[in-house]
Amino acid sequence: MHPLTIMAFRSRFAVMAAAVLLIGAMHGCGRKMDPIQPGTYPPPAVKDLAFELQDGLLTLFWTLPAAEKERDKENPAVSFKVLRARQTASEAECQSCSVRFQAVGVVRLAGRDPSERLQFQDRLEPGYKYRYKVIGTSAAGVDSKDSNIVHPNS
Repeated sequence: MHPLTIMAFRSRFAVMAAAVLLIGAMHGCGRKMDPIQPGTYPPPAVKDLAFELQDGLLTLFWTLPAAEKERDKENPAVSFKVLRARQTASEAECQSCSVRFQAVGVVRLAGRDPSERLQFQDRLEPGYKYRYKVIGTSAAGVDSKDSNIVHPNS
């Protein structure tokens, strides 16, 4: 091969490689987002919601969720919203019907030992099917993901 042909080939290759790198740099490695401000991470979600039912009185109980990641420590829950869905038997049997939860109480952590089990009580009415979940809320007002859902009389 002639030396000028080799140089022309190398020049074209260099230009093409630079173009590919430039296009790749413009697209980056993914979608860029605004930085997340401290205190805006949601608190960790409750994973161990459980219940006891005795003579129509439901007691929900759970433990304070442990921080699994470093960011979980910066925005812990200071209260928990208790949400309830109450349906008639026919509504509960409907597979395509949406389940609507409504807040029925708040459990605050102020003055409690963090290792203490948290509790909430509610009286169940006959003829209805119930579902419960809890959501932690931080001091900044950021909500956690939903807890597991319990079905006390399903």
